[in-house]
Amino acid sequence: MFMNFSPPKQDRSRLTTDAYLDALEACLNVTGMTRTTIEQVATRAGLGRGAFIRRFGSKRQAVLVLYDRYAGVCVEELEAQLKKAATCTAPETFLAELYAATECMHGIHFGLNMAMLQDFADELATADGTKRVFRAFVSVMAALQSRFLPSAAISPEGRYAASQLIVTTSLNYVLRAMPGMPRDADRRHALMGRIAWLALSQLPE
Repeated sequence: MFMNFSPPKQDRSRLTTDAYLDALEACLNVTGMTRTTIEQVATRAGLGRGAFIRRFGSKRQAVLVLYDRYAGVCVEELEAQLKKAATCTAPETFLAELYAATECMHGIHFGLNMAMLQDFADELATADGTKRVFRAFVSVMAALQSRFLPSAAISPEGRYAASQLIVTTSLNYVLRAMPGMPRDADRRHALMGRIAWLALSQLPE
C-alpha cells in the first residue's frame, strides 16, 4: 500500500512527518483532494516541497499515510469502546453514544474521508485502514450481542449490519442527503442507536 513510504524512526523525522500530515489534513478540509497541492501543504507545514516528495513520493501516497494514522486513532477509540461494551447496561444508549462519537470523528476529518472516498472511486480498492476500523466496529458489536442477546439470536449478519449502519450514515455527506434525519443531534443519535440495536439483534436467517 505504501510503496514509497518508510515510517520514520528518529523523533525529529517523526515530527517532520507529522507536520506534513497535519498540514495535508488542514488543506484537505479547506480545498479538498483535487485542489490541494504539494506546494500548499509544504507552505502550511513551513517545510520544503522537495522533502515532501522524498518522504511520501506523491500527494496520494501522503493521503494514504495520513488515513492510516487516522485509522489507528479510530481503532484505539473502538478498543476503548469494546471495554465499555462489556459493562454497559443499556445497549441502545451505548450505540447512540457510539454513533455520536463516530459522527463527530467524521466531521473533524471530513476532508480526509472525502479524499478516501474519491480514492476508492478511482482505484476500486478498499484501504487497509478502512478494513481495520470496520473489524474493530464488528468486535464491539459482537461484544454487545454476547452481553445482551441469547445465543440463538446472535448472528454475524446482525453485527455487520449494525457496524455498516453506524459507519455509513454518520458520514457528513450522507447525513446531508437524508433530510428526514432529525436535525437535533440528541434526537438523531437516539434514533440511530435504536435502529442500530434493531439491526444488531436481528434473528439469524
